[in-house]
Amino acid sequence: MGVPRQNGGFKTRWTSRRLTRLADHYNRRFWRGTLPPYLVLNGRRHRGLIGFCCRRSRTIWINVRAHASDQDVRGTVLHELSHAVGIRGHGSAFIAELWRLRLMGAPLIYQDRREATVWGHGWRHSKNQGGRNGGKLRTGTGTHG
Repeated sequence: MGVPRQNGGFKTRWTSRRLTRLADHYNRRFWRGTLPPYLVLNGRRHRGLIGFCCRRSRTIWINVRAHASDQDVRGTVLHELSHAVGIRGHGSAFIAELWRLRLMGAPLIYQDRREATVWGHGWRHSKNQGGRNGGKLRTGTGTHG
């Protein structure tokens, strides 16, 4: 977690430029640079969401203030880039993409055999919600649409 600082509890000063550079880095590292470049803005796109990806405009919005730490922000950037691949919603294809990222060393915390955590979001996906992962994939705190 980030070290408490004057800028809202973060070690890093999250500007749109820094967020965009992080997304570019993740694109190269986890998608081999195959995603088109995305502009990542520090701000709120939709009320109640901490991250949002618009593939049409190639823009990602990250509500940094809604995050508790730098790791949460990084997790949200990864989460939104997973939507940039073309996966809509949080169904089994999205879960599979998060597991692929985890296996490549993305910042995921594996809690037990049935659950993993991606820092940054609060949605839950389980067998009861149509998933095929036999458990649930939970991502931090907050909400995501």
